[in-house]
Order: sequence, then structure tokens, then C-alpha cells
Amino acid sequence: MKKTKEKGRKSPKFLTQRQETFAEMIVAGLPPQRAYLAAGYSPKAVTKSPYSLLKKEEIREHIERLFDMALPGVVKNALIHHQKNKKTSLCP
Repeated sequence: MKKTKEKGRKSPKFLTQRQETFAEMIVAGLPPQRAYLAAGYSPKAVTKSPYSLLKKEEIREHIERLFDMALPGVVKNALIHHQKNKKTSLCP
């Protein structure tokens, strides 16, 4: 028996660890460029790439879900992650 996909139904897309961290940093209040760097992406593409990530539907949806979830826990996790990596400053 063959499995067929339903029309109009997309298969779920999974985020990479960097995309997940980027979303958490956005929810924590970092500007896109700082969130991009804090997630471990290269500084070479920091002027355009963060905004490309924000245009991806699966990332936007994940950010919305994070906002809808227990925000204090997400902010705490993002700050802990940042403290572990210390790749960028949280302050401008």
C-alpha cells in the first residue's frame, strides 16, 4: 500500500540548533543582528542574513510559539546559553 501526501499539507520542517537559538534570542529581546551572532552564525553575513532568517516561515512560527509559551523560561534559557558562549555582548 502506497503512502500519499495530502494536498496542501506540508511536511514539518525542523529547525537547526542555530535557528532555534536565533529564535530564542529574538524572543529574549535581542535585535536580529545580535541574535544572529549569539546563535553562532558568521559575522561576515550579519548585515543581511538575520533578516533572511526572519522571513522563513518555520522560524517565524517558532518565534510565535516561543512567545506564546512560558516567556520567563525562554528568556532564562537564552541568557544561560549566552553566558555559556559569550560570543556577543547583550548590550549595544
